[in-house]
Order: sequence, then structure tokens, then C-alpha cells
Amino acid sequence: ALRALAHMGSPESLPALRKAATDPDPQVRDAAAAGLARLGDSAALDKIFANLSSDDPAVRTKAVEVLAETGTAAVLEKIRPMAEDPVYQVRAAVMTALGASGSPLVLAELLKGTEDQNELVRAKAVAALGRLGQPGAAQYLEDARKKAPNVYMELLAVAGLARLGEPIDNSAARRSLYQNDPDTKLLAVEVLEASAARAHEKGAAVEEKSALEDLENALDDAEMKVRVRAAAGLVRRLQKAPVRGGK
Repeated sequence: ALRALAHMGSPESLPALRKAATDPDPQVRDAAAAGLARLGDSAALDKIFANLSSDDPAVRTKAVEVLAETGTAAVLEKIRPMAEDPVYQVRAAVMTALGASGSPLVLAELLKGTEDQNELVRAKAVAALGRLGQPGAAQYLEDARKKAPNVYMELLAVAGLARLGEPIDNSAARRSLYQNDPDTKLLAVEVLEASAARAHEKGAAVEEKSALEDLENALDDAEMKVRVRAAAGLVRRLQKAPVRGGK
């Protein structure tokens, strides 16, 4: 509820946010800080900006995460240099924050992140490219897909391409449903749902049916969260009007 209040960005929420900023629960304080920063509260912003220079990498990471929720250009300029942080957890948080910004100005940092020495940072950078919402990222996502060292990284790139409305190949997602890693399977389900949606939009009934059948197979997965995600995807897709004809 507090996070929703923070995202409303209404001045009327200031008293509640300032009170929450002193709450003993750190998650409540973080949500309040993000809300205050979004509303331009200078004291809250100054405190978070100061935390970017903390000697504790956990504090720097949290500061990046909180600032990412504000969505302002000024805050983005504070986050971008943190892509060079010596601690990989901080760099990973920065990649996620930059991807959430939707700004084409962060492409350079994200592309550098895809070449980072740490695998987590590389994964977060590829995922961020896919969430940036910039058509110009498509070529880089395709490069990331081709160079992917494993199926998870490949799926991150494919998922990003799907979000941009680019043509995608379901084969990696289909194979991934038989992997042991739940996160890989969840990503595969996301790709398959996106594929079904795209096929529906272009009236490709055969392609849509194939993707939906793959989603149905995921309903038998051993992991509950995979089954739930697949079921939710199927419900969303089946709520759409059936496609007539096909290719």
C-alpha cells in the first residue's frame, strides 16, 4: 500500500511518507524514501545520493534500487556512473535501474554491461535491454541471443525481442521447459506467452496454437510457480478472441 502511495506522486501523500520514513521496518523506510524522492523531497534525495558513496556495497546497492523507483532524469544521471562500481552486486542493480528508466541515453552503459566480467551483471544488462522499450535495442538483443553462453541468457534476449514486437523463435523456450532450473522455465513461459500474443495479433492461428500448447505442457511442471505462471499466461491469452484463419 505504501509503495502504491509512493508511486501516486501526490503532494497529499507527503505526511504519510514522512511518517513512514521513520518506521522500524527497513522495507517500509525504503518505500517511503522512494516516494519522497519521487515527489522531489530534497532531504530524502540528499540522503539517498549520499548513500551512493557509502563504503558499504550493500548500502550503495540499496540506494540504486531506491533511486530507480523515482524515474526522474536527474536521478538517472546519478545512477549512470555507478555502472563502473567495483562491486558486481552494485553494477547488477545499476543495470536493472537503467533498464527501468526507458531512456535511450543509457544504451552505452547497458551494452558495456553485456560484456561485464561477472555473469550476473551480464544477465541483468541483457534483461535491461529488453525492458528498455527502445526499438534501437533490438539489434543488440539479437547479438546477445547469438552469443549467449547458455539457454538462460538466450531466453533473456528472446524475451526482450518479444517485448519489442520482434519475430522470435520458440525453440529455446520449448527446450527450456525441460530444464531443472525454475527461473529458466519461468522465463521460457514468459517467452511462450509473448509468442502466442504476437501470433494472435498477426492472425497466425497455427503459431498461436503451438505456443499455447507449449504453455499447456508447463501446467504439468513439478514447480508450483511455473505452473501458476503458465496458468496465468493461458488465462490471459484465452481471454482474447480466437483468431480466424491462419498461416
